[in-house]
Amino acid sequence: MRTRITPDRARATPVSSSDLLDDVPNFEAIYRIPLSHTLVAVRSRTHGGATTTVFWEHDEYDASRCLIACYKSFHLMTAAGEQSSGWQKFDREGQLLAENEILRQS
Repeated sequence: MRTRITPDRARATPVSSSDLLDDVPNFEAIYRIPLSHTLVAVRSRTHGGATTTVFWEHDEYDASRCLIACYKSFHLMTAAGEQSSGWQKFDREGQLLAENEILRQS
């Protein structure tokens, strides 16, 4: 199991270091995080070039501050304007629980 930061009581602010998306994704809505849980932004990074990609990582904690899931998501855009995105949900041990080929609110 990986070591993770301890969440504070405030909700995480989604991090975007690129203008790829018109609106910053609402990760809590995308991942369907219950109101009693906390989603913490762990990392974001951008790779530029002919294809620009933004990657995000988040951790989900329950009301007792126990890590229950980790998320990895991405959004990419080619020089021709083609876009793709997706996300994956992992349990505390790193086992894949869910994935979606679209990074958007359901």
